[in-house]
Amino acid sequence: MTDWLCWHVGTVTDPKFTAVAKRSSVSRGFVLAIWAYLLERAKTGGSPGEFGDLDLEDMALVVDLPEDQISAVLVAMEAKGLLSSGSIRNWSKRQHKTSTERVQKFREKRKERAESTRNAETNETVSETSETVSETHRNDETRQTDRQTDSSEAKASGESPNSEIDLSLPVNLGRISVQVNGEVNSALDPAKELFDAGVKILTANATPERQARALIGKWRKAVKNDGKLLGILLDAGRDHKVDLVAYLTKAVEAAEPRTGMFA
Repeated sequence: MTDWLCWHVGTVTDPKFTAVAKRSSVSRGFVLAIWAYLLERAKTGGSPGEFGDLDLEDMALVVDLPEDQISAVLVAMEAKGLLSSGSIRNWSKRQHKTSTERVQKFREKRKERAESTRNAETNETVSETSETVSETHRNDETRQTDRQTDSSEAKASGESPNSEIDLSLPVNLGRISVQVNGEVNSALDPAKELFDAGVKILTANATPERQARALIGKWRKAVKNDGKLLGILLDAGRDHKVDLVAYLTKAVEAAEPRTGMFA
């Protein structure tokens, strides 16, 4: 990458360099050549404005001037306040930020604002998705409870609304099924809701989709209750956990049944 430095208009006619030329008995052209050499050294040095230790032999080859005359010029420059202890005086004033640096800084700030906006939109989308899926799940649970209540009341009274229809919750499936003439037909599928919502929540937290599905399948086997696992995922998504996978792993371990299939 090409680097640049500021060369102020009026440098060539600056009286200070005339004084340096007279004190060192060197022409103004050689004085200005040495000044340009020092500016380039200070621009590419370790610290802003510092040109460090100089190799007079190398300088003599560059500016085509004997070493003793170069030394005389350096002493005169320091006496006129142009140099100080191996650095250019008033460097920050002489070398203000260029337009290229200002444009680069502007682009970096614009990039940061864009990333912040994308993160905010992602969090908002996850929150809205979690609320929608949670509401759907609550409605499904309410319908399930109503069906089971109606069935229990009918059995208690000795009545049967339909002797061929039996509402049940199959173990390990976490879904409501209707048994008609010995065949089981799925009425609701929380498993699909679980995977759809879970993948959205995990991928929004930078987890690849394939890994997200594998994790949900693993947690599903551990919890053995799709509704319960879905609730854990939704709570974690709303809380915007930083390390979401680690948090969910601990939550699943705490939710694992301790004894028997129905614990």
